[in-house]
Amino acid sequence: MSILLVTRAKLLAIVIGFLPALTLAQISDASRELLYRSLRGDNRANLVAILTQHNNADAEESVKFKLTRTTDGKTRQSVIAPLRLQGKESVDDGIKSYTFLPDEKMMIVQPSANVKEDADFRIPMISKNYILSAKQGGKIANRSVLQITAMAREARVGGLRFWLDAETAHVMKKSIYNYEEEEWVPDYEVLRADFPAKIDASIFKISPIGGYETLEYGARVNLTSPREAEKALGFLPTAPKDLPFGFQIQSMQINSNSTWKSLSMRLTDGLQKLTVYQWKPSKNETITSGTSSTVETVNGIKYMVVTELDPWVRKSVLKAFVRTARNYAYIATTYDAH
Repeated sequence: MSILLVTRAKLLAIVIGFLPALTLAQISDASRELLYRSLRGDNRANLVAILTQHNNADAEESVKFKLTRTTDGKTRQSVIAPLRLQGKESVDDGIKSYTFLPDEKMMIVQPSANVKEDADFRIPMISKNYILSAKQGGKIANRSVLQITAMAREARVGGLRFWLDAETAHVMKKSIYNYEEEEWVPDYEVLRADFPAKIDASIFKISPIGGYETLEYGARVNLTSPREAEKALGFLPTAPKDLPFGFQIQSMQINSNSTWKSLSMRLTDGLQKLTVYQWKPSKNETITSGTSSTVETVNGIKYMVVTELDPWVRKSVLKAFVRTARNYAYIATTYDAH
């Protein structure tokens, strides 16, 4: 038996272990609805919490930060520790998001994300691509929680585990299943949580001390087809019809307000996300593959897939774009020859 088959067999055993009593058909409607409420941001309660988050760059270090969130979706995050990251904070006031980077003395301003619209696209995909289970998860920060495990039907995509506040649907803890290591890795956890009736509006304004540069991105233009981007970018972007692991293209946006004119595509399988960038590289460009990105150039156009998912997933998605791009070139060349 091959190593791959052995690994898949192990994973199957693990998945079965997660599902002693519940399968997709048996998970209660109430548990599923709590998960969907969380994804939609339908928390029905303000939240002020202290969280600790695992640092992917340094397994020995964790980041502690304060999160403030209102029922209508306004958020503020401020780093408390470690000391070297203090002062880094971000605010989303429902119209724009602001991220202040103290070391760079820079304020990055972007359009606010639409959480509900995002969830409306993703939710129908979850039952197709994931096996869900749920059970009581005890208490976190003195709050009763429901533990929901979502294992991808495509083994390499791994899985996610959420501990949701049983009343408000706030995520109190999250872990990620690492396919290669065959283990659950902590992402973040709430240490303390309060649910105030009111939160002062001034909380959602950043006022850094000292001078800083502001880098503001205008509203990105959402596209319905790559053909719409061709004139702005100077090339026809690639959009594969068949993507691996159940991923679909959620949105396409042009970034044409900088020297790096590019098309960004957001892909999702319902719970996991990744981004694909396409652009014409400059002569002195140094963008290469990294720990969370894979890059390839086809017919003078660069493609970069960015995600924290398993490298095999990343490379498989990139392969779909590369294959489609080469097919486009072959068809165009054959047509021109006649």
